Amino acid sequence: MRERLKQAQPLVIVLLLVLLTTLGGGYFNEKKENAQIKNQKEKEQQVLKKTLEEKNGQLNDLSRKIEQLLDEKEDPVNEPLTKAVNALFSLLFDYDSSNKEQTVAKRKEKATVYATEQGLSGVFPRDADKVVPSVVTVSQLDKAPEIYRTTQKDTGKEKTALVRLEYSVRIAGSQAQRGNFIYKVTFNEESKKFTTIENLGEENQ
Repeated sequence: MRERLKQAQPLVIVLLLVLLTTLGGGYFNEKKENAQIKNQKEKEQQVLKKTLEEKNGQLNDLSRKIEQLLDEKEDPVNEPLTKAVNALFSLLFDYDSSNKEQTVAKRKEKATVYATEQGLSGVFPRDADKVVPSVVTVSQLDKAPEIYRTTQKDTGKEKTALVRLEYSVRIAGSQAQRGNFIYKVTFNEESKKFTTIENLGEENQ
């Protein structure tokens, strides 16, 4: 019996070594996998941190732009500018050509309160008194003009803005046709008049 045990000892030792090697290899593999998972999580956290920093930067930029727009809204020039825009573009787009008080010549004359001769040349014909419509045209603004200040183009007392408006027009009793225009205007703070009025065309929709 002892002889058999003695003979079996090398085999037992070999089996123990194999078992220890297997267990040790599994332990080290598990440790390696844990290290890889840890590294992957750290990388993901770094990416997430970078993304959050970028988003925070974008939010800060947006906040600054909003503050700038609010500052412009509180600019005292906006009150006279808004009044002038509403009055001028009402003369341009709210009319009935059959009304003798709303002819092109009459409306241009009234508009001289809000714009210089040069400014009016961008929206009224020079020979307005000779314009005689062949059909009755009825036009109206569908809502108040939208004003967007562009301070980067301001020079001294001259303030620049974009004006977006929506209108509808009926020609010879036809169904109303709706449209929109974008105007670029320059407004003088001292004279409270537009010095330039430029039609940039229709807005793409």
